[in-house]
Amino acid sequence: MLLFSCAIRGTCCSLVAKSTRCLSSAAAPQVSANVHQKENAETLVEKKNVKTGIMLLNMGGPETVADVADFLLRLFSDKDLIPLPFQSTLAPWIARRRTPKIQNYYQAIGGGSPIKYWTETQGEGLVQKLDGMCPETAPHKFYIGFRYVNPLTEDTIECMESHLWD
Repeated sequence: MLLFSCAIRGTCCSLVAKSTRCLSSAAAPQVSANVHQKENAETLVEKKNVKTGIMLLNMGGPETVADVADFLLRLFSDKDLIPLPFQSTLAPWIARRRTPKIQNYYQAIGGGSPIKYWTETQGEGLVQKLDGMCPETAPHKFYIGFRYVNPLTEDTIECMESHLWD
């Protein structure tokens, strides 16, 4: 099974475990992409056909104003991003203090972050390009993994594993 694909100068390189093999590009029918979501009957049928999964990673952003507090708590609790002394105490305190102000900012731009929408749009375009350029590894499916909001990276990895290795 293939894990990731990337288009490089008209050639499709498929990464399989630790080896790389290059495939020539050729035209293929377009396959629509579905975003990481809860499984239903349609997804169960589709997952049997997934040959290549592509994970799009990002920090993420709150989809709604109500999601801001959890987003900020995860953000300020991340020692890799913002190392703070007494982080387990300071992170919740900072998140609580910043939440109302940040909620106002998100309200002013429509009530939430557009990052998921734009990531989905990029994923759909990427899948269409790869399906056309690399029919040998099609169909491709994109998944979204965010660090601070749902869908979280670790949940997306589990979803990919169930789709690609069943």
